Amino acid sequence: MNKFIVILLSLLSFNSIAGIAERPSYTYPSIALDRYEWIVNGDNSLISVYLTDEAKKFISKDELERYTKLKMRNFVSAIKLINESDKYDYNYLDIKLELNKYNDQTRIYYGLISLQMYPSVSWSKGSPIPYQLTSAIAGSEAQLLTFIKQDIDLMIETFAEDYYHISDLTEKK
Repeated sequence: MNKFIVILLSLLSFNSIAGIAERPSYTYPSIALDRYEWIVNGDNSLISVYLTDEAKKFISKDELERYTKLKMRNFVSAIKLINESDKYDYNYLDIKLELNKYNDQTRIYYGLISLQMYPSVSWSKGSPIPYQLTSAIAGSEAQLLTFIKQDIDLMIETFAEDYYHISDLTEKK
């Protein structure tokens, strides 16, 4: 019975089952602006990618970074993702992929994938809090690369919606 459940769950995406979202409120625009205005005021974001050893079997750090930069450029062209800077006026974007092997017989992997953005250390307005999207991910070895890219696509698309929502609120202010 356990094998049946594992196989069934591996065929389904866990995006709708589990996740963490710290993002702007659409119900309370003033709170959203107070907490997330920093997102639209930084042109550059320092990107950092973290992968566990199990995750590196499916995608490299460089490949995930390139893919994230490409997708971000397509959805939010105003933000330039950089690898290093000598200034401190940039936000921080962290992509984390943590995978674990369920067991050796099923060759199923599970874990978390997250996109987190933090305000610049020089940001002093409002009460800024980090932006975070985290979701569970699971699949077989053949499925995982596709699921990783799908999750990054959804997270960046969600971030873009929030970015433009905050941008619109900033213009109305």
